[in-house]
Amino acid sequence: MGGCVRDELMGVKPKDRDWVVVNSSPGEMEKKGFKPIGKDFPVFLHPATNEEYALARTEKKSGIGYKDFIFYFDKNVTLEEDLQRRDLTINAIAKDANGLIEPAPYMMLLAIMGIISVILVWWLLETILSSPWGRILKSIREDEDVAQHHGHDVLTHKAASLALGAAIAGLAGALWAWKLTGFEPSFMSPARSTFLVWAAFIIGGAANNKGMIIGALMYALMESVFNVLVAGQGSPDLPLHATADRIDRLFEWLVVNQWDAAQIFLIITLIGFIIRSRNITEIGLSGAFIFIMTFVLFGQRSIDESFSTGIIQANMAYVKLLLIGLVMLLSLKLNPKGLLPEVPFRPDRESREDIQ
Repeated sequence: MGGCVRDELMGVKPKDRDWVVVNSSPGEMEKKGFKPIGKDFPVFLHPATNEEYALARTEKKSGIGYKDFIFYFDKNVTLEEDLQRRDLTINAIAKDANGLIEPAPYMMLLAIMGIISVILVWWLLETILSSPWGRILKSIREDEDVAQHHGHDVLTHKAASLALGAAIAGLAGALWAWKLTGFEPSFMSPARSTFLVWAAFIIGGAANNKGMIIGALMYALMESVFNVLVAGQGSPDLPLHATADRIDRLFEWLVVNQWDAAQIFLIITLIGFIIRSRNITEIGLSGAFIFIMTFVLFGQRSIDESFSTGIIQANMAYVKLLLIGLVMLLSLKLNPKGLLPEVPFRPDRESREDIQ
């Protein structure tokens, strides 16, 4: 199951195999010579091949933290039930003698509910924004004093819009918590929640539902690509390994040769100054400042302590956030209104004939 099945589907020779065992118990596994290695749930090593064999299990969140789960393993637990607790990644792929096992219906049901929720919220917001109440909200956003001068209660409309937004966020949070099978404060770190929402908002376009969808899809696509890059770092046989290797080499060069990187950005600054491009000059100054500061403040000891294994390798999770941040900055700099800017909506006016 997992990466082994993925490699077979891609025509790559698997390096290791993980197995899920059904219709068995820890006692039976030990009698057959399997060596137990799991602490929280029963995982065993094969006596001849040393491949991992885990009993099929289900789990339930029992407290705060990623490890706070109650595990249930029994002969009655099926492979499909074991897959239901997994997400929609390679971890949920499994096969037996008859071929691939069907995807976990639990996560598929959640995905369908999420799509339906997006469609319903889209329809609701489009209806509201094109209504008189929605136009009042837009007028308040543009100029509160003018809206209040026309007799609109600014505070009441703001409170109502805030309540509507909180209800939509609550629905999204409920689906998210259902997917995670639990919730804790660390899940709401800015890098995993607020930052990504703002990224989709800024890149796609403000005050535009279509732009928000496009921004979210761009993030989801980037997430998928970086998941492949993370897997590609560990094996030359997997896709995007060459790309991951180039990123690692560039990262190593930036860490070791900080002064050289600063000189390149100084040259960019000079070019921007010569051609009188404020954007290029600001990019060059910003990069030069960052690498000059790291060159002055961080030495070889800091590098050795940060990479204790001696291998300087990029963490793709941070590279992903870095690229999202760069896309946000470029979007704000070059196209502040986003890919799909807001188009003013004006209702059709009645003609004189209709009025008569």
